[in-house]
Amino acid sequence: MKILHITGHLGGGVGTTLLDWMETDPSHTYWVHSLDTINCRAELRMREMGHCSFSSGPATGQTWDNMVNSADVIVVHWWDNPFLADWIATRMPACRMVFWAHQNYNMDPSIKHYPDRFIVTSPVMGGQYDCIKSTGDISRFLSLKHYERHEYVVGYVGTVDYKKLHIDFIPMGLRVDIPDVVFSVCGENHIIDTSREIAEKARFRFHGKIANVEDFYSIFNVFGYPLRPDHYGTSELVLGEAMASGLTPVCMDNPAERLIIKNGVTGYLCESEEEYIENIEHLYHKPLLRKWMGDNARQAAVEMYDIKRMVKEWNEVFTEMMDTQLKVERNPVKLEKV
Repeated sequence: MKILHITGHLGGGVGTTLLDWMETDPSHTYWVHSLDTINCRAELRMREMGHCSFSSGPATGQTWDNMVNSADVIVVHWWDNPFLADWIATRMPACRMVFWAHQNYNMDPSIKHYPDRFIVTSPVMGGQYDCIKSTGDISRFLSLKHYERHEYVVGYVGTVDYKKLHIDFIPMGLRVDIPDVVFSVCGENHIIDTSREIAEKARFRFHGKIANVEDFYSIFNVFGYPLRPDHYGTSELVLGEAMASGLTPVCMDNPAERLIIKNGVTGYLCESEEEYIENIEHLYHKPLLRKWMGDNARQAAVEMYDIKRMVKEWNEVFTEMMDTQLKVERNPVKLEKV
């Protein structure tokens, strides 16, 4: 079967999920079209696959029409992205199309009626939709060795931006009462709040984008992942990676995290900033509890972040669409709010 993936850009969590998907299931021929950029690492991985082609740029011209016409099924990886908003406002040749929504936000209703199927990545987005949980291949994290350091390292990997991160991320860290604590932050830094106070305390280390996340998981003691209460995340792949690495996550008690973490067993769900600080400190003083919860988290990650199950569920969708869905043209949609 020929599967065309359309994405706003290729990188980050969506990129990891898509690349791991294609590597796990070589039974199809894939074409990936990014409406914006494809990062170098993603391009290298796709070049190494024998069953994947890729392109980038505006969705126009005869080459684009040929790409769409030759696809058996098109998967659009949807989230709040300006390139996707521009794309949906253009003519679309006849095709079978399914949207996979990667972001929990207030969508324009017309988005959900545009494709033949609309599938979400987490039940947090509503029980009225079909759900295929988004994941990557977490197997490489399951046997990760941890290296003790003289510092107590609270790790964070992901979006370093207050549009997702808890607004008091830095103040909470500064209030943690632990000797030699370090907050190791991985991800492109958009918060630009590296004040003199933070530098003097040497508590926060911003590493920017990283190539090998395993190197950081192996030196983290806990995974501090406090997100804002209205964040747009769904399946939170980095949380699954950290749990698979045997790290105990400390998060806020938000809807998405509530579906992933069993409070007090596989991690902590904190109802306040004070509770977040207390649990970070508590795990420092209770290393055996930290180890027990980390082991529980690893086992839970194996069950929740199963890429083979994800691939199987998608293949069932593809088969059903081929059997029941004719290719149809789609009128442009002008979104009022994206």
